[in-house]
Amino acid sequence: MKKILFSIILLLGCYVSKAQQINQTEEIKKQLNDQQLSEITEAEAARAKADALLEAANKQMDKVNAQKAKAASASKSEAKKIQKSLKTEEPAAVAKKITALTQSNKVNSNIYKIYQENLDELEMSAKPEKQKSLKEILALAKKDFDDAELTIKKLPTGKKVDQNVILKNRENADIKYNDAIAQQVQAYACVLGWYDIKEEEKKVEQPAVQIVQQPENTDRIIYKVQIAASETPLSMSALNEIYKTNDIINNDLEENLYRYSIGYFSTYEEAAALRDKIGVRGAFIVAYKNGKRVTDINEVYNK
Repeated sequence: MKKILFSIILLLGCYVSKAQQINQTEEIKKQLNDQQLSEITEAEAARAKADALLEAANKQMDKVNAQKAKAASASKSEAKKIQKSLKTEEPAAVAKKITALTQSNKVNSNIYKIYQENLDELEMSAKPEKQKSLKEILALAKKDFDDAELTIKKLPTGKKVDQNVILKNRENADIKYNDAIAQQVQAYACVLGWYDIKEEEKKVEQPAVQIVQQPENTDRIIYKVQIAASETPLSMSALNEIYKTNDIINNDLEENLYRYSIGYFSTYEEAAALRDKIGVRGAFIVAYKNGKRVTDINEVYNK
């Protein structure tokens, strides 16, 4: 079997695998210089604070949404009371979440830049056979990062701006930042050889996973959770080293890369639920339309 370049991350903790032995965060920290390590430590502390703010903001938003649902089924007089209280509660909840997302955006942007500086250094010393895959993964990460930065840059301003528009754009930016960082983790997996096949394993020929053809004659957005990418087809045993599952694994050949994903959803939220359920750090959501990957942030996240 040809040498397989993995670009994917940690296997679920409930399965026995060499992947379990890799603590990604610690392995990445080993690559950082003293300045970068100090910066990432500060970023992690800021990340924890941002997460706490987001959790509190989400709880407040949940209460507002519960009140809205209650008003929809309440009597006319009761609904009127609820709507009156929502006039102050909803703007406060939206403002709180915008504040939390603003902090989260800043932290994610900072983490990306620290990782990218280090990955640029690692790329220069990487083996030639790894550099091609590394460049492709980092190009995807940069695309997501640039989209996030552009979304922040284009945020509308002024006292009369609809705060819900600000909220949606901040949410979209955070999704893109997180996707960019997830792909950076895949880049670390590639360049550091976390899942490289051993010489004795390469001698054993194994059938590659068959490509699962999905319907392409639709212009609606389809969402999947990408778990791996490789220049050559991966065997089922190789995929099980990454993520052991009985689910159907999609294999999309794009730009000379086999991209492996799970799920086939009509909404981003469904795909996000699966991504969170499997718990694979670095897995991220991809969107397709008419069989081709969609990269436009507005088309992917606002529909």
